[in-house]
Amino acid sequence: MLEIVGVAKAYGRKAVLRGINVTVAAGQITGLLGANGAGKTTLLSIAAGLVRPDEGRVTIAGYDLRAQRRRAAQCLGIAPQELGVYPTLTVSENLLFAARLAGLRSVRLRNAITETTELFGLTEQLRQRAAQLSGGQKRRLHTAMTLVCRPAVLLLDEPTVGADVESRSGILDVVLATAAQGTAVVYTTHYLAELEVLNADIAVLHEGRIAVAGPLEEVLARYATTPVTIARTGLETAYLRITGDALSTVEEHNVVAA
Repeated sequence: MLEIVGVAKAYGRKAVLRGINVTVAAGQITGLLGANGAGKTTLLSIAAGLVRPDEGRVTIAGYDLRAQRRRAAQCLGIAPQELGVYPTLTVSENLLFAARLAGLRSVRLRNAITETTELFGLTEQLRQRAAQLSGGQKRRLHTAMTLVCRPAVLLLDEPTVGADVESRSGILDVVLATAAQGTAVVYTTHYLAELEVLNADIAVLHEGRIAVAGPLEEVLARYATTPVTIARTGLETAYLRITGDALSTVEEHNVVAA
């Protein structure tokens, strides 16, 4: 559903992306990881047609993003980091605007709004102005406006930033349900735990390239170790390390209290 081939982008002398290749199939969730400034948002902006790459191409549901922009855009939804809700409009009006912009009309439009508000737990807030919502509710509405048209490809740029625990859990549940219906999802985050919940494949951006990619479990098994420190209440402290399923004591010694 989404194919990114040989995408490169530089700003002045700074090369942000260097020949990126990413493919996301229908129903697949790909988590995009990387430090701040690694190029995650730039890559999503290119995939959405908001930024033109210096090299490479993007295909959305079989449509070349540059040559068939309108067709490709009809298959695409993007929720950027910055909230895109209209504060003076109600929840219903925000969703209505997004749905009409996507071409939904009549019964399809009403059904889409009803289903989406139920999915995101916003039914009781339908007549409430967006400015009056909590931070987590605004974040849910922001994502709901992207999903109301049921896009074939969904791009989510850190969708849980600023969300409370309940909203974060709700958004993750919706992403899982959306992928289960066949949508290809690209999900950027700094939280590896979210990608574990989503059972996502991962791609790690580093110095403008995909440094590591593959199913999350395989990548963790190949690269990760989990150090655990356990402190007891007495003078003694035990240092332990978990490797795979084996728990072994690396070092144990007494700590003299100051």
